[in-house]
Amino acid sequence: AQVPAPPIIVGGAGARRTPHLAATYASEYNASFLCTERTAQQFERAGQACEEIGRDPSTLVLSAGAMVCCGADRAEVAKRAEAIGIDPAKTEDAVVCGLPREVADRLNDWRAVGAAVMHLEIDDISDLDHVSLLAAEVLPLLR
Repeated sequence: AQVPAPPIIVGGAGARRTPHLAATYASEYNASFLCTERTAQQFERAGQACEEIGRDPSTLVLSAGAMVCCGADRAEVAKRAEAIGIDPAKTEDAVVCGLPREVADRLNDWRAVGAAVMHLEIDDISDLDHVSLLAAEVLPLLR
């Protein structure tokens, strides 16, 4: 057995079982690919589940996940969106698409509802310039 125990992430959107499993076994609860409103509901449920079993809710790291598509200008956003098959004008829920400030603002919305960690899905793994742009232009804008 590893000491300390390996970190366990429990994720999902179930209303009862998932928060209970996270409260009981996880070091992190991940509400991936949900809009911020549903993420907030899941975080509330996870906190309640912690309290029900006598765990301090602050000991459970809360995280969310989103697909991201960022560009330095609108043309670059459109090019990246096309490469992964999304319409940048119709993004919703947990698809974050836009210029660096727009992407940061959306990611900060998850922070505002309690996410301490964001897991970002980047679908075109060959586009290393995308990763560099996120690191250089979006990361500094996150609160």
